[in-house]
Amino acid sequence: MTSILKVDSIQNASGTAAITIDSIGRVEIKQNNTATSTYAASGAWTISGVPDWADKIKFVSYGISPDTIGDTYIRVTVGGTAVQGTAYKFSETRLTTGAGVTVNNYVSGTSQISVNGFNGIDNLFNWILEIYKVDTGIYGFNATAHNTTYAAYSEHFMGTIETSGAIDGFQLIASGGNFDGGKARLFWE
Repeated sequence: MTSILKVDSIQNASGTAAITIDSIGRVEIKQNNTATSTYAASGAWTISGVPDWADKIKFVSYGISPDTIGDTYIRVTVGGTAVQGTAYKFSETRLTTGAGVTVNNYVSGTSQISVNGFNGIDNLFNWILEIYKVDTGIYGFNATAHNTTYAAYSEHFMGTIETSGAIDGFQLIASGGNFDGGKARLFWE
């Protein structure tokens, strides 16, 4: 083609817009790049559906509420199975009004990313976890967990996750029992 092609929308065979271009030239690709979930009342809360081509994955949650006293964990999944062992290597900084700053170093590896020390049943957690693919089975991540019940407490994480394959989802685990509230969403690109 040697001329200009002008379109507002490119559609799939059924007529649904796959790509749109607005009046100032911004392109939006319409794809299924999110998964949403409400808390699981028993067992691990699993959110899946991340495709193997995803290079950036973001986990966001609101009001995660464990129903029993205990720590809260996040693990990624590969092939639907939680990645454990020493896959998570990171530093954690905990900020509180009472204890000030605490730094924990997990550079030798641990089985999950965990919120430690905020283990009452009245705690509500919001997470933002961003994961970036560095290479096959190697991911870098940043995370923040904020306790909305005690607004002056938060935890910040930075490190790597080493897996046997592409991350396809997440598991949340309440170490003391189950969850009784919360929502979570995954985004990927």
